[in-house]
Amino acid sequence: SRSLQEVLAMEDGLIPAGSWDGAPVPERRWLVPHLVPRGAVTMLSGDGGVGKSLLAMQLMTAGAVGGKWIGIGVPRFTSLGFFCEDDRNELHRRQIGINRHFGCGLEDLEAITWLPRVFVENVMVQFAKDSHTPPRLNKPYRDVEELVRAHAIELIVIDTVADVFGGNENFRTEVRAFIAHMRALARINDGAVLLMAHPSVAGQQSG
Repeated sequence: SRSLQEVLAMEDGLIPAGSWDGAPVPERRWLVPHLVPRGAVTMLSGDGGVGKSLLAMQLMTAGAVGGKWIGIGVPRFTSLGFFCEDDRNELHRRQIGINRHFGCGLEDLEAITWLPRVFVENVMVQFAKDSHTPPRLNKPYRDVEELVRAHAIELIVIDTVADVFGGNENFRTEVRAFIAHMRALARINDGAVLLMAHPSVAGQQSG
């Protein structure tokens, strides 16, 4: 397994365009066909209470049993749910209902790991007021990274981004740095990060 620094440094350097002449075009790799690419970060945004978390749990279940998600067949994959708004009892109740839909039992979900994080500190990437100070990776980030490596996690669901992003969403440099660290988690096992998000205040006001 690669270190975080190695993962972050995996971008290609200078590439003469002519060097691609005659080379096969690489296919895009998908965790969920045409919706969730591997090695990247995907955001699922919507108002509170519309069912984002439930949709994510359904995806995790489909990946565990090899079923369909919103009508799309998905391959089997391992997943980790980092849930900041739902406790273990709520996750348990929801999962039983999802299992009835998929016709599976809890014993079929060994590929899923839950990490309920209600009422605890969840900021993963912390930004200082001094823009010259690099962001700090807090313990929740390190814990997730360790779990991803230990359990070969491919899909990482983070609910919600507001709980784990310790910066200003209006500062593009901080947003880009945060996404880079999320992408680093996704690339550990050639997986994906799915961020749950609520609309911005401006978006809510404008509709």
